[in-house]
Amino acid sequence: MGRSTARLCLRKLTKGVLCFSISDYYVRTPSKSDARKKVALHKKVYGIDGCMGCLDVTKIHWGACPVAWKGQGRFPTIGLEAVSDYNLWIWHNAFGFPGSLHDINVWDRSPLLESMLDGSHDTIDFSFHIDGQKFDQLSYLVDGIYPSLAQFLATVNDPTTALDCFYAPKQEGCRAFGVLKKKILSIGTKSVLYHREDMFY
Repeated sequence: MGRSTARLCLRKLTKGVLCFSISDYYVRTPSKSDARKKVALHKKVYGIDGCMGCLDVTKIHWGACPVAWKGQGRFPTIGLEAVSDYNLWIWHNAFGFPGSLHDINVWDRSPLLESMLDGSHDTIDFSFHIDGQKFDQLSYLVDGIYPSLAQFLATVNDPTTALDCFYAPKQEGCRAFGVLKKKILSIGTKSVLYHREDMFY
């Protein structure tokens, strides 16, 4: 089979699978009951209550990038932002950011930020207690590059106390992209598709 035919078959297969069979279940905004299950899972595994998952950004090498879009980097990349839970279930993703953007610039353009600002994210929030104190917003594990928001639990760069030493490895262990790049080689290798819309699938 020729390279262009293989590319066409891959594009049709992924669009077909995503559009017809799994999109209603896997590619959707979580409900409040989904959020409760994820929070219970992370409380059991990490001992952190109110945690929805890990927010992270990765860059995917775009081998077939048009010359006009390549930019100034060594090679062209496209940014993928995702929130995943302990089971590597990715329930939020945003794809197509220029590779020249850092995590904080991607966050400024994120649909997740939009949902937090327009109030639609509040539909999954619920109240919980930590050490007798009540909280009303769910949180996300993030890198230190993200802004200091009440909903972000940033990593501890230099853990010194016993609590920091307990928290830091658990926070770093929640990174989905590191695991997925080892298990699914297509994420770590360059994409040969020509259009960003096709790469989304």
